[in-house]
Amino acid sequence: MEFKKYLDQILSLARENICEEVGGLLGAELALGKPELSLTSKEEFHSALLKNYGLATLDIHAPQTGTAYMACSVRDAIFMGGTLIMIPEAELKKNVQQGFFGEDEMDAYGEIANITAGILTTLFARFHPDKPRFTKSDIEILEPGTPATEDLGPVVLIRFSMTINGQELDPLEFLFPAEPLSLLKEEKQDNWPHTPKPQEETSSAPPSSAPDADVPDQDDSQAPEDRMEAEFLILYETPAGAAPFEQVLKTHAIALASHTFQDNFRKHVRTNGLKGVVIVMDQVSERGLAAVIKARSSVPDKTPILATGPQWTRRTVLQAAKYGVKDILVTPAPDEQVLEKILALKSA
Repeated sequence: MEFKKYLDQILSLARENICEEVGGLLGAELALGKPELSLTSKEEFHSALLKNYGLATLDIHAPQTGTAYMACSVRDAIFMGGTLIMIPEAELKKNVQQGFFGEDEMDAYGEIANITAGILTTLFARFHPDKPRFTKSDIEILEPGTPATEDLGPVVLIRFSMTINGQELDPLEFLFPAEPLSLLKEEKQDNWPHTPKPQEETSSAPPSSAPDADVPDQDDSQAPEDRMEAEFLILYETPAGAAPFEQVLKTHAIALASHTFQDNFRKHVRTNGLKGVVIVMDQVSERGLAAVIKARSSVPDKTPILATGPQWTRRTVLQAAKYGVKDILVTPAPDEQVLEKILALKSA
């Protein structure tokens, strides 16, 4: 199979998964159009900008390291980040209109980029022979006229039209360096379309409740009746981290389901009957907090969440609480303390 077909498959599934996971996170109907691909350079991308962009750096870990980017207009980054942290509608509208990209909104946009990096990692692991990983490392504001400070060589620009609740926003864009990801292995650069023209200005008003959006078809291969029932859902970074929690639950005959942070557990687990969710982090990090956000958006509102991991700080505790965590457990912890926390969730 030519790699171009791999890329088509990756982008098709990325489009679907981003709509599902990020849309669920925002509590909105997010729709992305079919991807438009072109060959460009980071310098050309900078020179084509007509407005400020929120640029998320995605570090690539593969046989060759590199850097990719996720980008959208700053006003859309403000809207999505502000929606995630539940800023009041009037304040959010004012922030969007004034272009105020505060620290909290920037952190929340970073969580969206973090979830997207996880989606890309899962899909590239499935289709790409080198199985590169993506991790979000930085968020910055890119202004028109800002020169590119690095030469990434040929870059594949991927542009998705984007709507939220039916209202058109500016496009969501990705810059993938061709060499580290071997994107041009199977075809010559001359066969790629040239860089698209800069996008027209779209409405700056925050999205509102709207008619049905063009949401991609979901995977219905596993019907609801085939999903397992569990009292507790464990979301983990590594199997070793999850093992102590699984053992405690099994010892006390508590039905559980275990999935990695990247898994689409809703296809396998009935969420309505859950008594609680346990997030197991090897290190307390943005990746684990992104899993908290994903869980909060995927289970009933009243389902309590326990976040676990070592070396919590005041900042990460406050972030976890803001994202919907009911309790925190510092690990490693004795079995008795794990059970105590689990039973407390169960009776909440």
